[in-house]
Amino acid sequence: MDYDVIIIGAGPAGLTCGLQLAKAGKSCLIIEQREELRGKVCGDGLSSHCMQVLKKINIQEDELVSLGGKKIYRNITSNFGQLEQRYYCKSKEYENYAFGLSRDVFDPYLLHLARMAGAEVRLGWKVSKIEKYNSEYVIDSTFKTKKVVLACGAMGGKKLGVLRPENLPFGISARVFGDCNLASDAFYFKYDWQYGNGYAWLFPVGEKLWNYGVWSADKQKNINNLFKQLEQRLKHTYFSSIHYDRQPKGALIGATKGKIKNNLLPCIGDCDYIVCYESGEGISFAIESGYHQANAIINDMEAETVSIPIRDAFCGEVKKLDKEPLVRQDL
Repeated sequence: MDYDVIIIGAGPAGLTCGLQLAKAGKSCLIIEQREELRGKVCGDGLSSHCMQVLKKINIQEDELVSLGGKKIYRNITSNFGQLEQRYYCKSKEYENYAFGLSRDVFDPYLLHLARMAGAEVRLGWKVSKIEKYNSEYVIDSTFKTKKVVLACGAMGGKKLGVLRPENLPFGISARVFGDCNLASDAFYFKYDWQYGNGYAWLFPVGEKLWNYGVWSADKQKNINNLFKQLEQRLKHTYFSSIHYDRQPKGALIGATKGKIKNNLLPCIGDCDYIVCYESGEGISFAIESGYHQANAIINDMEAETVSIPIRDAFCGEVKKLDKEPLVRQDL
């Protein structure tokens, strides 16, 4: 079977790339080792910058609402004990809102859009070998293509020749249903010495649906204890009832402070390792990198570099909060 492009990986990067290629009339195959697109370790937060990125692939606000997403207007941060509030501001790169939406819903929606556009998607196939014969690639002695794009995440690309940095950040997250006494129009963050180069979070991602977790670039050995401590504080302080929508799960995060170069095949999303882990823009980067890679293939040119927005550029005034009834410093 011959294709113009084969994409390895059906996360947001791979699905976006396939969606754009299919729209342009390219024959495209997306191969994914998972049987279903569920269980991703992620905060489920679509940032205000991501709202701008989604418009590039024609996904609008009303679609996210119909999927059960939660509209978000501000970040509330416990920054080493000082409470800070940041409202989103509309600009060239940002909307004045964000969304909380489960990846178990968002990723299958991207899959649906890619298939509707004409991309072929094969789930449950783990690619083990990519061979090149002259100007043609052969995948697992089965699929032939002119171009291969790797979108196989922070872990999946190693056996396919992707150069992986050492000491990647590690995170653990869970998703729960529960009655929470926090305002549901904000993403909550906590920076403290215990998280080192990292933070804890609590995001509303649907009606009574919340995602919480912790990640760190230098406290990986203690990450399980940090997550358990966070979970106990949340249950004791903020939730009157709670049960898992997705059990706690950990994973490496495909983010560094420097780009890994010299890969033989184009890489997008987490397996490109270009996202600065301080930016919190993993999903928007994945989508944008897939979009740029597709455009590069369509126009036979080099892919445009994804620029990572500057931290706090999404907001205007940072307001210090001395006291707010629904926010406490012990998050």
